Amino acid sequence: MKNTFFFILFFCLTLISCKRKTSDQYLESGNIKAEHQDCKGAIEDYSKSIELNPREIEAYFRRGLSYNWGLHESDYKNAIENYSKVIDLDPYLKNIFILRGNARSKIGLHKEAIEDYSKEIKNTNALWAYIYSADEKEKIKDYQGAILDYTEAINLRIKRKLPNFEFYIKRGKLKCYLKDYRGAIDDYNKAKEDSLAGDDFIITTQPNADFDISFLKKEGFSLSYYPRDETCPFLSIVDAKRWMGDFQGAIDECSKLIKKEYDDSPKDALRIIVYEGELSDLKSDSIHNQKAIKELLNKIKNPPKEYEEHVGKIFLLRGDLKKEIKDYKGAIADYTKAIEIGRYSYSILGDLKLEIKDYQGAISDYSKAIKNCPKDSDTYYYRGIANQKLGKKESACLDFSKAGELGNEDAYMAIKKYCN
Repeated sequence: MKNTFFFILFFCLTLISCKRKTSDQYLESGNIKAEHQDCKGAIEDYSKSIELNPREIEAYFRRGLSYNWGLHESDYKNAIENYSKVIDLDPYLKNIFILRGNARSKIGLHKEAIEDYSKEIKNTNALWAYIYSADEKEKIKDYQGAILDYTEAINLRIKRKLPNFEFYIKRGKLKCYLKDYRGAIDDYNKAKEDSLAGDDFIITTQPNADFDISFLKKEGFSLSYYPRDETCPFLSIVDAKRWMGDFQGAIDECSKLIKKEYDDSPKDALRIIVYEGELSDLKSDSIHNQKAIKELLNKIKNPPKEYEEHVGKIFLLRGDLKKEIKDYKGAIADYTKAIEIGRYSYSILGDLKLEIKDYQGAISDYSKAIKNCPKDSDTYYYRGIANQKLGKKESACLDFSKAGELGNEDAYMAIKKYCN
């Protein structure tokens, strides 16, 4: 009887142990849930894995990643706690300090993040640790420190034969903050050289070795890639020269860009316009099929709006520079071209003509602007000023009244001054 009891007890315990998951099984279950973006379920399984094996480093690591996908400060704090536990167990695990640094950055712990990136650099000399460190140092206005980090990153990328367009631009911007304009221009010129990828690109950034557009040439298309304003090396050179007071030099840079992209560019060229981040979707391994090609070519307009806006913006910028040196005739010509190409408001011309006391010309341009955008209170207000300068009291007061009705507070002061 006694033996039978122990046999039944042993049998029951065996069944219970068979049903109970091990630490590794919870870890595997968590990984499956994480792959399906069930972060909450994954975290629960990783926690159970850790309960069974408090030294299960992968469970802490993956639980940290799962928290890192959250959007709240508490999630990042939990991620940091898990990454810290991983560091306690293995302080030399590759990229662990980068992960903790990124999480610290998300909740504003910039100095602590920099410390983590420095530890990763010491452990692995990781390229991205330098880049993240530079970004954090810029946030706390340690521009010189950020420049040094970008320089290290650039040198590593050169050794690996990787393009440095983006990082020359960022380093150049930091040099501008320190008023080292010549150093900034030098970096922007390097970015310009690094970004040009042959005749297939008018302006390009982040060149991608996997990106193959040879099939487009056979189809008779050309590709224009326009970076955001803050990452355009040509426009960055213009800004640097402007900041250092070399307005003519800035105008000359604009003129070179206009010649390249407008004067010398075929007006009937079919262009595909892609922006930053989109090149990754156009790699050769996914593009050489009829469906992908058709989807890509559906983006083409002739000329596309983005191209018009981009070129119009350059004419607008050159007009601003000419106004700075009091070349008003040249500024008017460039503003007119910007309006023609880039669909900018005629109020740009009106403002300039008001400034140079061509009041009738200003009224004409403001009227055109109002026709295109009848609810712009500022345009009515400034047309009212031009009318007042010409002694047209009734027209001026009507404009001020309309401007006030549309929300321009200065208009009521003008009514009190000129219309009562």
